[in-house]
Amino acid sequence: MLFSLRKEWLMESMYFPFEYHERRAVYTTILSTLLVSSLFLLSSCGSQGNTGATGSTSSTSTKAEALQSIRMFDATTGWAMTRNAVLHTIDGGVHWKDVTPPAHSQNATMDALFLTSNSAWISMSQVDAVTIIVFRTSDGGQTWQKSSIQAEISSRVQITAVDTQHGWILNHMRGGPQAEIVEIFRTSDGGENWERVSRVYPASTDGPPPGKLPFGGSKSGLSFVNASTGWVTGSVPVNNLAWVFVTHDGGAKWQQQALPPLPYTTTALLSFMSPTFFTANDGILPVNFTSASASGFGMYVTHDGGATWNSVPIAKEASSISTIDFIDMQHGWAIDRGGTNLYATIDGGMHWTKLTIASTTHSLPSFKFLDFVTTEIGWAIGATSSKTPVLLKTVDGGHTWTTIRYTIS
Repeated sequence: MLFSLRKEWLMESMYFPFEYHERRAVYTTILSTLLVSSLFLLSSCGSQGNTGATGSTSSTSTKAEALQSIRMFDATTGWAMTRNAVLHTIDGGVHWKDVTPPAHSQNATMDALFLTSNSAWISMSQVDAVTIIVFRTSDGGQTWQKSSIQAEISSRVQITAVDTQHGWILNHMRGGPQAEIVEIFRTSDGGENWERVSRVYPASTDGPPPGKLPFGGSKSGLSFVNASTGWVTGSVPVNNLAWVFVTHDGGAKWQQQALPPLPYTTTALLSFMSPTFFTANDGILPVNFTSASASGFGMYVTHDGGATWNSVPIAKEASSISTIDFIDMQHGWAIDRGGTNLYATIDGGMHWTKLTIASTTHSLPSFKFLDFVTTEIGWAIGATSSKTPVLLKTVDGGHTWTTIRYTIS
């Protein structure tokens, strides 16, 4: 997958708690009880994870924790996230190794940026915390480097980068759907040091000072195409207002970017997601719109590095789309709001074909998250009719899905 849209970074909505097997009571002789207890203690001691700079290790679970997101780079190698763990696979998702950075808080909110099959950046923060922790790895999570950022306050963070040297963090401080205070940090030395380059301050309705992001609006994400040009996107409860701001100096100064109107819409609230680029010039900018009578999905495209954006005349059958996954400017897949229907496009989103879906292992699942690496090979996170979370794989472009009974060790 090169791009996957998740409204407001749907990490928490993808979490499915598991039901654990009840422990069997041992009602035998005192000798048997002591023997079982001794074996349990030995097993616990043997499964302790390493401390220091290496990733976590644990014994293989008989019932693996639910995956929230997955990011594959080819048919075998990739990453995944659970509620509080970072995982790595080299066999297509059948076996996952827990490579979570050591000594992190279980209550921390994590955001991950997977740069390559072996390189990743993980940001962590806690509600009302004043320190943001960033972990970095270049060896598939075997070892991690740690840096910290002093913030005024943090509720959650989002991390992005264009290469292994230049990255940014969007720190959500306070606010809600109508207005929000955020600050932006930047690194140019691979994440070792960070500097604050921009901050939103509460302001009147007159608007922000020149070059500053406005207080009004909920900020959905941050994305860059190179070390200097990037965007902050979001939404505001004002009809037809495109909340899209662009920078050309690495995030210090911002200005609102003008966009043409979406086709088929007259009066609607617009909620923009971060743009994603497949080349230095070609990228897409997705948006959800809501009006008094309907809601739907739209998209803008650029072929000049984001200098200009053109709206795509998306067919009406795509109006129910909520989640999309593109591997290039032409080929993409989508899930409807109910999670029961899949669509595919081969012309950049202008037309979508509803896929006839079959499952090789159980009744048809509902879908929550998509991740394709080619036009044929992809993964999905979903749930069965009994709400059991599943990891699925397709090798025919999304028509047939097979359950992966994965383990985590």
